[in-house]
Order: sequence, then structure tokens, then C-alpha cells
Amino acid sequence: MFRPQHAGQSVVVRRFTAIIVDANVLVRQPFPPSGLPKRSAGSLIANRSNVAAAIVPSMPSSLFGGMLHGMSDGLRREGYSLMVGDSGYSLSDEERLIESFLAQRPSGMSLHNTQHTDRAAALRKLRRCAEPALMVEAAGGLRSGGEALVQLLARQPDIDVVFCSGDVFALGALFECQRRGWRVPGRITIAGFDDSEMAIQVVPALTTLMIPRAEIGQTAARILLDNLGGRAVGPERVDVGFSIVQRDSA
Repeated sequence: MFRPQHAGQSVVVRRFTAIIVDANVLVRQPFPPSGLPKRSAGSLIANRSNVAAAIVPSMPSSLFGGMLHGMSDGLRREGYSLMVGDSGYSLSDEERLIESFLAQRPSGMSLHNTQHTDRAAALRKLRRCAEPALMVEAAGGLRSGGEALVQLLARQPDIDVVFCSGDVFALGALFECQRRGWRVPGRITIAGFDDSEMAIQVVPALTTLMIPRAEIGQTAARILLDNLGGRAVGPERVDVGFSIVQRDSA
């Protein structure tokens, strides 16, 4: 399996609560104020506006568009606006954006990374049970998908199934297989994530996993608003489900 570097989502709200959105599950967790620069944390506590913030790793990525749209809709119905920043998959740029946005006293903030710099870290680490030899982290893009597949097979030549955490990665892996004469399926089966339009335009058509991104965004907005309105009662876990779109590549 390979995935984009530092991908995921977390939501930070004024009451120092975090909502970690990992694939199709949202979990609200305690948020330690010490995780933020003192000046920025003070701004967040002292005042708030009717604006929420979201920082995503890549604005052009289709992975985040539906989620941001759903979050914006959910916030707008309650009189809040959403401002968005692009960290470019850079943890240091994310830190800079966090500090810049907190200076605007947002009511809440959504961070689409599960890793942060020490200074920006505000979330407990996600517990992951994964075999490092079977995972490759890569930058975004078709080329990265192909390169990650080659790297993965160099480590584990007997791998015959690959799951990619984005259709773009999966398409890059598929094209690399075609260049090398590896049959898909046959030598290897490939599945993607996001059910993008391109998934049905290639041969073989791409099997992919689809999650309700707009619903995830709306749910994140609802949890954030519940915290702001004092309606949150203890930890909350929301599983919005997913579906497997079976096609020809796996």
C-alpha cells in the first residue's frame, strides 16, 4: 500500500478538542493547548470570529474538494464562513499557516494532516498497525504512483495486490505496469481510492474505494459547531461508511 505523505484530516476547535478524520471515521479527541505556540493559543481562547479555517495538503487534489464543499455548506447554514490554505504537503508550511490563521481568531480549524511539526502538534498520534515494508509514502502525482509501485516491488517481489490511497497514485501504478508489460490483473491487481472520473476511462477500468466526502465535511462542521455551542457531550466517533466500486483492475 502507498499513500500521500502526511495525508489525513484533523479538526481543531476553540474548546481544545480535535476531530481526527481518517478515511471514513471521525473521532473527537482532547486537544492540549500546549501543542500550539502560546501567542497563537491565546488568540484562539480569547476571542473568536464567525470564520472557520481549513488547511489542506493540495488544493488541486480531488481528494479534498468534496470534503471542503460539505464542510463549507454545513458551516454556512449556521452563519460561519470557511477560509482555506494549501500547505503543499509541507509540515513547516502547515505550521506557518496555522499561526497565520490563528491570528484571525477563527472559531475552529481543520488540519488535513495526521503528522505535524513539534510546534504545531496538537493531536495525539494515531495508532496504526501496519507493516512498514509493505507501505510507501510518496508525493502526489501520476509519476509518484509508478515510482512507488516499483519501489514496493523491489522490497517485496512477491506482492500481487496493491491498494493506493488515491486514484491518481493507482493510475500511475497502472501505467507503470503497462510500460513494463505486467498484466493487470494477472501479475498484479491494483485498487485506488476516491472513485474519480478517470477511474472508468482507463483500460482496465480501476477498482476503487469511495467514501462520502461531502458527508464527512458536513459531519466535521456539525461536530465543530456542537463544540462551539456547548452541545458536545464526551468523546464522539462517527463512521460514515464506504463502498467498494468493483471494476476490472482488481
